[in-house]
Amino acid sequence: MTQVYHYSFETGEYLGTAPALPDPMEAGRFLLPAQATFTAPPQTNAGRVAVFDPAKEVWTTLEDRRGTVFWLNGEQQTQEALGPLPQGASLTAPQPTTAELWAQVRAKRNGLLNQSDWTQLPDSPLSTAQKKAWATYRQALRDITKQADPAAVKWPAEPKNA
Repeated sequence: MTQVYHYSFETGEYLGTAPALPDPMEAGRFLLPAQATFTAPPQTNAGRVAVFDPAKEVWTTLEDRRGTVFWLNGEQQTQEALGPLPQGASLTAPQPTTAELWAQVRAKRNGLLNQSDWTQLPDSPLSTAQKKAWATYRQALRDITKQADPAAVKWPAEPKNA
């Protein structure tokens, strides 16, 4: 049985195989649909895809990294096109700088301070001892930046309201 091999109009990649339909006008001939060829695609390994070039009427194989997350020039990106990753791309996220780590620590600290602001209001339902415990906790949060290593910050424990 004669087969046709379909390929994508946009990328040329192999899409699938179907039986060829006989030409009703000429016995022994078969119809060739658009974006199809009678030439079988090559076998591919994992991570590669067969691609047809209709101008040259040949199949080639390309690396297929679509969906791969990579970093280039410090920015996270996702491969969307067929082919290899861009030159200089890395599959490993870059390590943040010390300044970036401190910015992350400050952002977390500021969020924790904001979440505990209510504990210091005059109409807070906390006892004097509980307010004092929260005040101590909040001071420890403010002192976080006095620690030496932003990658190994020791966070204070939030007081219990028992």
